[in-house]
Amino acid sequence: MRVLVLSESYPTPEHPGRAVFLEEQLRALAAAGVSPVVLFPRPSWPGIDSRRLEPRARRFEGRAWTPRADDPPVQRPDYFYVPRLRSVRAWSLGRLCEREIERIGPDLLHVHWFGPAATAGAAVARRTGLPLVITAHAGDVYRELDVPRLRRSALRAGTAASRIIAVSPHLAARLGSLPGLASKIRVVPNGVEESRFRPVAREEARERLGWPTVGRVVLYAGQLVAAKGVLDLVEAFLALTADGMDRDSLRLVVAGTGPLAERIGARLREALADGAAQFCGWQDHERMADVLNAADVFVLPSYAEGNPVTVLESLCCGTPVIGTAIPALAEILSPPRDGALVPPGRPRELMQALRGLLTDPPDRNRIAAAAHARYGWTSVARRIVDVYAEAREIPP
Repeated sequence: MRVLVLSESYPTPEHPGRAVFLEEQLRALAAAGVSPVVLFPRPSWPGIDSRRLEPRARRFEGRAWTPRADDPPVQRPDYFYVPRLRSVRAWSLGRLCEREIERIGPDLLHVHWFGPAATAGAAVARRTGLPLVITAHAGDVYRELDVPRLRRSALRAGTAASRIIAVSPHLAARLGSLPGLASKIRVVPNGVEESRFRPVAREEARERLGWPTVGRVVLYAGQLVAAKGVLDLVEAFLALTADGMDRDSLRLVVAGTGPLAERIGARLREALADGAAQFCGWQDHERMADVLNAADVFVLPSYAEGNPVTVLESLCCGTPVIGTAIPALAEILSPPRDGALVPPGRPRELMQALRGLLTDPPDRNRIAAAAHARYGWTSVARRIVDVYAEAREIPP
């Protein structure tokens, strides 16, 4: 089966950390018998450097990009990118899409993210009769459905699609509120590269990272912004060290960057001895498996999420997770087997969950085995292929 994949985000040598999951997904689909071709157009406008038109890519640094034999072919033609004129972007993307369809003759068109690309894909599907699959990832659903004008565009795109993939049940429910779409939606989560994210000895992972091999590590990895609840984690950790937990054996590691970095650092320096907290910045994909394996518990105290891949990667490494009881995390975690859920914005309850998991941790191998069966790319790719088969059976 030959599939044309249209996306406005994909890893490149200049921005190798962007949408890594999509690159991994396509490798897994290729292993499952699909022949994907990626159409990742380069934004352009006369007189403007194209790098200025990709602002979201700037924060992704540090990951060396090396081509692999199983990488799908990627086409990068220029398209008109006008930030506030989505119709122009959609028109330009559609023209490029039809040109690529004529070149390769695909069996199916797969568009990632609702927005201009989905609008373009819908127009192309109507004109060509090609089966269309759209994947909704998270932020695109909230953005599109909360604005009436964009909601209408999402409905038109969804109506033209043969099938819609939502990466989590709560996103599927949100999309299903649009008339006529519920029957088309299939839930297929993001996946994890099983060969990379697997349990290894904690001491071994810490040695590779240059971390102390003794003691217990509480890990946060993500953006340092208020919506992620990282300030709640800081207060919970400080309460834990002040409430009888042996602070000499306890360390907080913060992996990420963001506007709250200085505030968090100042609070930790004020309350803790040197070495009890560590900032290690943004971690590239190659190191993340060791970071997760080096931790005793991973904490994501967010107020809102879509389908957080880092949580899936942590579970595949066998590291338990404490998350907030929001739909995205409640759909993933099964306490007490693989961690704990606490109400968002409740540092005291977060502290109690930390104490419980550090004192009586769940079995790492059981966590990893269940996560691999559910989120390993091999399993996820098979589910996507099933969606493709459904889409192709629907007459144009």
